[in-house]
Amino acid sequence: RVLFRSAPLSTGSKQHHKTAYVSETMFQTVLAACDMLDLTEHDKNNLKITLIMAHRLGMRIGEITKLRLKEISPMLEYCEIRDNQLANNKSTSALRRLLIQLMLLQSEFDLLRQVYESRKLSKHTTLIATESGHPLLKSSFSQQITMLLQQVTGLYRSEERRVGKVY
Repeated sequence: RVLFRSAPLSTGSKQHHKTAYVSETMFQTVLAACDMLDLTEHDKNNLKITLIMAHRLGMRIGEITKLRLKEISPMLEYCEIRDNQLANNKSTSALRRLLIQLMLLQSEFDLLRQVYESRKLSKHTTLIATESGHPLLKSSFSQQITMLLQQVTGLYRSEERRVGKVY
């Protein structure tokens, strides 16, 4: 159940994004909804891994889509968020090491391992990629995730855009 949602804020020239608290129950519901989508298994796994990494590790969509396989430890204990050839815009405080193995449930970790190994065998560069191995564009992938969240949760529909609405 979503408890609070905020509308976009603006300070100076930078716009802040809408945010919401997503409970564990809501997260599991959204994750399960991925299986009902009319997508390939590859694309469903892209969505699931992205949702898991965002929810469990606090990663941003851009960080997830740019995460290269070599930035993930071979045994999946951690991943390193840092500048790379796909993005060179991290502040010093945004560079960090995230402990994957400690933060994911066993079923989520197993899925991540499966996807990671599959991407390595296919010689992909990034964890989240097209079937041909190209990194996904953050903007179109973000829209796909937003639509999934809207379908499952009913959040961010235009008729409900009020600051601080409680669900």
